[in-house]
This record gives sequence, C-alpha cells and structure tokens, in this order.
Amino acid sequence: MNKEFSVLELLIFAISIEEAGVKFYLDLATLDQSDESRAFMLKLADDEKQHVAVFQKIYDEVATEDNLYKYLTDSDVSAVFADYAKYTAFNREGMLNQSINGAIKAGILTEKITIDYYTAMLEYAKPQLISILERLIQEETGHYEELMKLIKE
Repeated sequence: MNKEFSVLELLIFAISIEEAGVKFYLDLATLDQSDESRAFMLKLADDEKQHVAVFQKIYDEVATEDNLYKYLTDSDVSAVFADYAKYTAFNREGMLNQSINGAIKAGILTEKITIDYYTAMLEYAKPQLISILERLIQEETGHYEELMKLIKE
C-alpha cells in the first residue's frame, strides 16, 4: 500500500490547522490579560497567518501542475479537512473559558499536536515540501517554548 500522501492533501490539512490557529490565538488575545501577553498572542496569530500564506502559495503552485487531485477543491472535501483540523489540533475552546493559564496550556497542547503532525508529514511528504515543513516545525517549536515560559512565570 502506498502511504505517500499527495502534496495537495498535506497542504490542505496544514492550511486548515493554521487557520484554526489564527482564530485560537485571536480569541486568546481577547481574554483579560496584560498588554504584553495580548501582544504575544497577536504575534502568534500573525505567525499562523504567515504559515497559511506559505502553505497557500505552495498549494496554488502545485495545484496548477497536479490535475489528478481536482477533487480537493470541492467545498465538501475542504470542509472535512477544516473540521478535522479544528477538532484535532484546536479543540480546546472550553479551556479558553477557564482562565488565562488554562488557555495558555491549551495553546501548548495545540502547538505540540501541530509539531507532531508536521513531523509525521515529513515521512510522507514529497521533497519539495520537506524544507518547508522543517522550517514550520522550528517555528511551532518556538511557539511551544514561548508558551511554556508563560506558564512557568
């Protein structure tokens, strides 16, 4: 059985994860917290927006070359990827209502899930995606470490 996912399949799911991340960090920024913490959450949201843009650019380039996967542009298929990303990586909405510490812990868990997903993608990714995934893993690891520091403070 061929376990190699298409670049487009991996990208659609990655875009969905990053879009859910944008919403999560924007929601987190609205909680009652210091200006410094709010600015940090807005920075994380902006980072996630940049990740969406990176993945979208690659998707657009690959999609024009790869007509085998036209089904991926179907809105129902996209909705499945988005729902799965939301409930796999960012299903922490209840934690947002508990406390700022709970929300930060949710962010830590989310970053860990995202890092694990991108790391797993490396095994199945085609060569053109590997360096991008490695860079994103590094960025998400940075988010994870920064959020860990907030918990320890």
